[in-house]
Amino acid sequence: MKTVIVSHSDVDGVVSAALIYRVKGDVSVLGCYLSSIRALIRSLGLAVNNALVNGASHLIISDLNIADDNQTKVITKLLSKLVNIGIEVYWFDHHKWLEKFINELTGIGVNMYIDESMVAAEIIAKYFRLDDDYSRKLVELAIDDDRFINKNPLSTRWRRVLRWYDWNFRRKAVKALAKGDLWPKWVDEAYKTIETIYVAMLRQAIKNLKIIDVNGYKVATVFNVPGKVHPGDVHLELISQGLDADIYVLIYSGGTSFRSRVVNVASLAQKLGGNGHTHSAGAPIRFSNVDEVKNTLSKILPIKAKS
Repeated sequence: MKTVIVSHSDVDGVVSAALIYRVKGDVSVLGCYLSSIRALIRSLGLAVNNALVNGASHLIISDLNIADDNQTKVITKLLSKLVNIGIEVYWFDHHKWLEKFINELTGIGVNMYIDESMVAAEIIAKYFRLDDDYSRKLVELAIDDDRFINKNPLSTRWRRVLRWYDWNFRRKAVKALAKGDLWPKWVDEAYKTIETIYVAMLRQAIKNLKIIDVNGYKVATVFNVPGKVHPGDVHLELISQGLDADIYVLIYSGGTSFRSRVVNVASLAQKLGGNGHTHSAGAPIRFSNVDEVKNTLSKILPIKAKS
Protein backbone atom coordinates (compact mmCIF):
# COMPACT_ATOMS: atom_id res chain seq x y z
CA MET A 1 0.00 0.00 0.00
CA LYS A 2 1.84 3.07 -1.27
CA THR A 3 0.29 5.92 0.68
CA VAL A 4 0.36 9.71 0.68
CA ILE A 5 -0.92 11.43 3.84
CA VAL A 6 -2.46 14.87 4.32
CA SER A 7 -3.27 15.70 7.94
CA HIS A 8 -3.88 18.63 10.26
CA SER A 9 -0.86 20.07 12.08
CA ASP A 10 -2.31 19.97 15.61
CA VAL A 11 -1.89 17.12 18.11
CA ASP A 12 -4.81 15.09 16.75
CA GLY A 13 -3.62 15.56 13.17
CA VAL A 14 -0.01 14.68 13.94
CA VAL A 15 -1.06 11.61 15.94
CA SER A 16 -3.42 10.60 13.12
CA ALA A 17 -0.54 10.72 10.63
CA ALA A 18 1.69 8.76 13.02
CA LEU A 19 -0.98 6.05 13.33
CA ILE A 20 -1.15 5.69 9.55
CA TYR A 21 2.61 5.04 9.52
CA ARG A 22 1.94 2.29 12.07
CA VAL A 23 -0.63 0.40 9.97
CA LYS A 24 0.44 -3.24 9.81
CA GLY A 25 1.30 -4.89 6.52
CA ASP A 26 2.95 -3.70 3.35
CA VAL A 27 2.61 0.05 3.94
CA SER A 28 4.97 2.55 2.36
CA VAL A 29 4.41 6.26 3.05
CA LEU A 30 5.50 8.24 -0.01
CA GLY A 31 4.85 11.62 1.59
CA CYS A 32 3.25 13.26 4.61
CA TYR A 33 1.83 16.77 4.24
CA LEU A 34 0.76 18.55 7.41
CA SER A 35 -1.66 21.38 6.81
CA SER A 36 -3.90 24.04 8.25
CA ILE A 37 -7.45 24.25 6.95
CA ARG A 38 -6.58 27.48 5.14
CA ALA A 39 -3.71 25.73 3.33
CA LEU A 40 -5.73 22.61 2.52
CA ILE A 41 -5.98 23.18 -1.24
CA ARG A 42 -2.24 23.79 -1.57
CA SER A 43 -1.42 20.74 0.58
CA LEU A 44 -3.78 18.52 -1.38
CA GLY A 45 -2.30 19.80 -4.64
CA LEU A 46 1.18 18.74 -3.52
CA ALA A 47 -0.11 15.40 -2.27
CA VAL A 48 -2.01 14.63 -5.47
CA ASN A 49 1.06 15.44 -7.55
CA ASN A 50 3.17 13.15 -5.35
CA ALA A 51 0.61 10.36 -5.70
CA LEU A 52 0.53 10.68 -9.49
CA VAL A 53 4.28 10.92 -9.98
CA ASN A 54 5.24 8.14 -7.58
CA GLY A 55 2.44 5.69 -8.28
CA ALA A 56 0.58 5.80 -4.97
CA SER A 57 -2.24 3.38 -4.30
CA HIS A 58 -3.86 5.43 -1.52
CA LEU A 59 -4.31 9.04 -0.41
CA ILE A 60 -5.41 9.42 3.20
CA ILE A 61 -6.69 12.75 4.53
CA SER A 62 -7.27 13.21 8.25
CA ASP A 63 -8.49 15.79 10.75
CA LEU A 64 -9.32 18.39 8.09
CA ASN A 65 -12.63 19.61 6.72
CA ILE A 66 -13.97 21.69 3.85
CA ALA A 67 -15.18 25.18 4.67
CA ASP A 68 -17.06 26.43 1.59
CA ASP A 69 -18.38 25.74 -1.92
CA ASN A 70 -15.32 27.16 -3.70
CA GLN A 71 -13.01 24.90 -1.73
CA THR A 72 -15.25 21.93 -2.53
CA LYS A 73 -15.08 22.56 -6.28
CA VAL A 74 -11.28 22.77 -6.32
CA ILE A 75 -10.81 19.76 -4.04
CA THR A 76 -13.33 17.64 -5.95
CA LYS A 77 -11.43 18.35 -9.17
CA LEU A 78 -8.09 17.49 -7.55
CA LEU A 79 -9.25 14.23 -5.99
CA SER A 80 -11.03 13.15 -9.18
CA LYS A 81 -7.60 12.91 -10.84
CA LEU A 82 -6.73 10.11 -8.43
CA VAL A 83 -10.06 8.33 -8.18
CA ASN A 84 -10.42 8.23 -11.97
CA ILE A 85 -7.22 6.19 -12.34
CA GLY A 86 -7.93 3.83 -9.46
CA ILE A 87 -6.07 5.48 -6.60
CA GLU A 88 -8.16 5.07 -3.46
CA VAL A 89 -8.90 8.21 -1.44
CA TYR A 90 -9.96 8.05 2.22
CA TRP A 91 -11.06 11.01 4.34
CA PHE A 92 -11.21 10.63 8.13
CA ASP A 93 -12.51 13.56 10.17
CA HIS A 94 -14.54 14.60 13.20
CA HIS A 95 -15.35 18.24 12.46
CA LYS A 96 -18.84 19.47 11.67
CA TRP A 97 -19.48 18.97 7.93
CA LEU A 98 -22.26 20.21 5.70
CA GLU A 99 -24.01 17.18 4.22
CA LYS A 100 -23.71 18.55 0.69
CA PHE A 101 -19.90 18.54 0.89
CA ILE A 102 -19.88 14.93 2.06
CA ASN A 103 -22.24 13.99 -0.77
CA GLU A 104 -20.12 15.71 -3.41
CA LEU A 105 -16.96 13.88 -2.34
CA THR A 106 -18.75 10.56 -1.95
CA GLY A 107 -20.20 11.12 -5.39
CA ILE A 108 -16.79 11.12 -7.06
CA GLY A 109 -15.70 8.00 -5.15
CA VAL A 110 -13.98 9.35 -2.04
CA ASN A 111 -14.40 7.07 1.00
CA MET A 112 -15.71 9.37 3.73
CA TYR A 113 -15.50 8.49 7.43
CA ILE A 114 -16.88 11.39 9.45
CA ASP A 115 -17.76 10.94 13.12
CA GLU A 116 -18.16 13.95 15.41
CA SER A 117 -18.26 11.70 18.49
CA MET A 118 -14.58 10.77 18.10
CA VAL A 119 -11.31 12.56 17.45
CA ALA A 120 -9.68 11.81 14.09
CA ALA A 121 -7.03 9.59 15.66
CA GLU A 122 -9.78 7.41 17.18
CA ILE A 123 -11.49 7.01 13.82
CA ILE A 124 -8.24 5.98 12.13
CA ALA A 125 -7.24 3.58 14.91
CA LYS A 126 -10.67 1.94 14.75
CA TYR A 127 -10.67 1.64 10.95
CA PHE A 128 -7.17 0.17 10.74
CA ARG A 129 -7.61 -1.91 13.92
CA LEU A 130 -4.65 -0.36 15.70
CA ASP A 131 -5.27 -1.64 19.22
CA ASP A 132 -1.76 -2.27 20.57
CA ASP A 133 -0.81 -0.56 23.85
CA TYR A 134 1.30 2.16 22.24
CA SER A 135 -1.30 3.05 19.59
CA ARG A 136 -3.87 3.35 22.38
CA LYS A 137 -1.55 5.77 24.19
CA LEU A 138 -1.32 7.86 21.02
CA VAL A 139 -5.11 7.96 20.71
CA GLU A 140 -5.46 8.90 24.39
CA LEU A 141 -3.00 11.76 23.84
CA ALA A 142 -5.06 13.05 20.91
CA ILE A 143 -8.31 12.79 22.88
CA ASP A 144 -6.83 14.55 25.90
CA ASP A 145 -5.66 17.47 23.79
CA ASP A 146 -8.48 17.79 21.28
CA ARG A 147 -11.25 17.64 23.87
CA PHE A 148 -9.21 19.78 26.25
CA ILE A 149 -9.37 17.25 29.06
CA ASN A 150 -5.75 18.10 29.96
CA LYS A 151 -5.14 15.23 32.37
CA ASN A 152 -2.02 14.18 30.49
CA PRO A 153 0.79 16.76 30.95
CA LEU A 154 2.19 15.77 27.55
CA SER A 155 -0.94 17.16 25.86
CA THR A 156 -0.10 20.73 26.82
CA ARG A 157 3.54 20.31 25.90
CA TRP A 158 2.83 18.79 22.50
CA ARG A 159 0.17 21.43 21.83
CA ARG A 160 2.66 24.20 22.48
CA VAL A 161 5.65 22.86 20.55
CA LEU A 162 3.52 21.98 17.51
CA ARG A 163 2.06 25.49 17.57
CA TRP A 164 5.46 27.15 18.03
CA TYR A 165 7.82 25.34 15.68
CA ASP A 166 7.89 24.96 11.90
CA TRP A 167 6.65 22.34 9.45
CA ASN A 168 9.92 20.40 9.49
CA PHE A 169 9.60 20.04 13.26
CA ARG A 170 6.03 18.75 12.90
CA ARG A 171 6.94 16.21 10.22
CA LYS A 172 9.84 14.98 12.36
CA ALA A 173 7.38 14.68 15.26
CA VAL A 174 5.08 12.44 13.17
CA LYS A 175 7.89 9.99 12.46
CA ALA A 176 9.09 9.98 16.08
CA LEU A 177 5.60 9.25 17.38
CA ALA A 178 5.12 6.55 14.74
CA LYS A 179 8.30 4.80 15.85
CA GLY A 180 7.15 4.55 19.45
CA ASP A 181 8.60 7.58 21.24
CA LEU A 182 5.78 9.47 22.96
CA TRP A 183 8.04 12.31 24.16
CA PRO A 184 11.43 12.32 22.39
CA LYS A 185 14.41 13.92 24.07
CA TRP A 186 14.80 16.45 21.24
CA VAL A 187 11.14 17.52 21.68
CA ASP A 188 11.66 17.90 25.43
CA GLU A 189 14.66 20.14 24.78
CA ALA A 190 12.65 22.18 22.28
CA TYR A 191 9.85 22.58 24.81
CA LYS A 192 12.18 23.73 27.58
CA THR A 193 13.61 26.34 25.19
CA ILE A 194 10.22 28.01 24.69
CA GLU A 195 8.40 27.28 27.97
CA THR A 196 9.19 30.55 29.77
CA ILE A 197 8.72 32.68 26.65
CA TYR A 198 5.43 30.97 25.83
CA VAL A 199 3.95 31.53 29.30
CA ALA A 200 5.04 35.18 29.23
CA MET A 201 3.40 35.70 25.83
CA LEU A 202 0.25 33.98 27.07
CA ARG A 203 -0.03 36.21 30.13
CA GLN A 204 0.71 39.30 28.09
CA ALA A 205 -2.01 38.34 25.58
CA ILE A 206 -4.80 38.24 28.15
CA LYS A 207 -4.06 41.84 29.12
CA ASN A 208 -5.91 42.73 25.90
CA LEU A 209 -9.15 41.37 27.39
CA LYS A 210 -12.46 43.19 26.91
CA ILE A 211 -15.79 41.99 28.33
CA ILE A 212 -18.94 42.81 26.38
CA ASP A 213 -22.59 41.81 26.35
CA VAL A 214 -24.02 40.43 23.10
CA ASN A 215 -27.70 39.49 23.10
CA GLY A 216 -27.50 38.64 26.77
CA TYR A 217 -24.30 36.56 26.48
CA LYS A 218 -21.18 37.48 28.42
CA VAL A 219 -18.46 37.58 25.78
CA ALA A 220 -14.77 37.65 26.69
CA THR A 221 -12.83 39.17 23.80
CA VAL A 222 -9.03 39.08 23.57
CA PHE A 223 -7.39 41.11 20.81
CA ASN A 224 -3.98 40.64 19.16
CA VAL A 225 -3.28 37.12 20.38
CA PRO A 226 0.20 36.08 19.13
CA GLY A 227 0.05 33.39 16.47
CA LYS A 228 2.36 31.08 18.42
CA VAL A 229 0.00 30.99 21.40
CA HIS A 230 -2.69 28.30 21.22
CA PRO A 231 -6.29 29.56 21.69
CA GLY A 232 -7.00 26.73 24.10
CA ASP A 233 -4.25 27.97 26.38
CA VAL A 234 -5.68 31.50 26.31
CA HIS A 235 -9.11 30.08 27.20
CA LEU A 236 -7.70 28.02 30.08
CA GLU A 237 -5.65 30.95 31.39
CA LEU A 238 -8.74 33.16 31.53
CA ILE A 239 -10.70 30.47 33.36
CA SER A 240 -7.83 29.91 35.82
CA GLN A 241 -8.00 33.61 36.67
CA GLY A 242 -11.69 33.33 37.51
CA LEU A 243 -13.22 34.62 34.29
CA ASP A 244 -16.42 32.71 33.55
CA ALA A 245 -17.82 33.87 30.21
CA ASP A 246 -20.45 32.38 27.91
CA ILE A 247 -18.29 32.84 24.81
CA TYR A 248 -14.56 33.46 24.40
CA VAL A 249 -13.54 35.34 21.24
CA LEU A 250 -9.78 35.17 20.62
CA ILE A 251 -8.58 37.37 17.80
CA TYR A 252 -5.42 36.61 15.81
CA SER A 253 -3.91 38.43 12.84
CA GLY A 254 -5.22 35.76 10.48
CA GLY A 255 -8.60 34.98 11.99
CA THR A 256 -10.63 34.40 15.13
CA SER A 257 -11.05 31.45 17.48
CA PHE A 258 -14.34 30.89 19.32
CA ARG A 259 -14.77 28.81 22.48
CA SER A 260 -17.89 28.14 24.54
CA ARG A 261 -19.70 25.61 26.70
CA VAL A 262 -22.98 27.47 26.18
CA VAL A 263 -23.19 28.14 22.44
CA ASN A 264 -22.52 25.85 19.47
CA VAL A 265 -19.58 27.82 18.10
CA ALA A 266 -19.17 25.53 15.08
CA SER A 267 -22.50 26.81 13.76
CA LEU A 268 -21.47 30.35 14.61
CA ALA A 269 -18.13 29.97 12.79
CA GLN A 270 -19.82 28.48 9.71
CA LYS A 271 -21.84 31.67 9.34
CA LEU A 272 -18.54 33.56 9.26
CA GLY A 273 -16.85 31.29 6.70
CA GLY A 274 -15.20 28.94 9.18
CA ASN A 275 -15.91 25.66 10.97
CA GLY A 276 -14.87 23.49 13.89
CA HIS A 277 -16.43 21.68 16.82
CA THR A 278 -19.39 22.37 19.08
CA HIS A 279 -17.22 23.93 21.80
CA SER A 280 -14.25 25.22 19.78
CA ALA A 281 -14.16 26.64 16.27
CA GLY A 282 -12.54 29.26 14.10
CA ALA A 283 -13.26 31.59 11.22
CA PRO A 284 -11.12 33.68 8.83
CA ILE A 285 -12.49 36.95 10.17
CA ARG A 286 -10.52 39.54 12.11
CA PHE A 287 -12.13 42.14 14.34
CA SER A 288 -10.48 45.52 14.96
CA ASN A 289 -12.49 46.59 17.99
CA VAL A 290 -15.27 45.55 20.37
CA ASP A 291 -17.91 47.34 18.33
CA GLU A 292 -17.15 45.12 15.32
CA VAL A 293 -17.37 42.03 17.52
CA LYS A 294 -20.67 43.14 19.01
CA ASN A 295 -22.22 44.18 15.69
CA THR A 296 -21.23 40.95 13.95
CA LEU A 297 -22.18 38.52 16.70
CA SER A 298 -25.47 40.27 17.51
CA LYS A 299 -26.66 39.40 13.99
CA ILE A 300 -25.93 35.66 14.25
CA LEU A 301 -26.41 34.86 17.94
CA PRO A 302 -29.90 34.18 19.29
CA ILE A 303 -31.14 36.14 22.27
CA LYS A 304 -30.00 34.31 25.41
CA ALA A 305 -32.89 32.74 27.26
CA LYS A 306 -33.29 34.03 30.81
CA SER A 307 -32.56 31.41 33.45
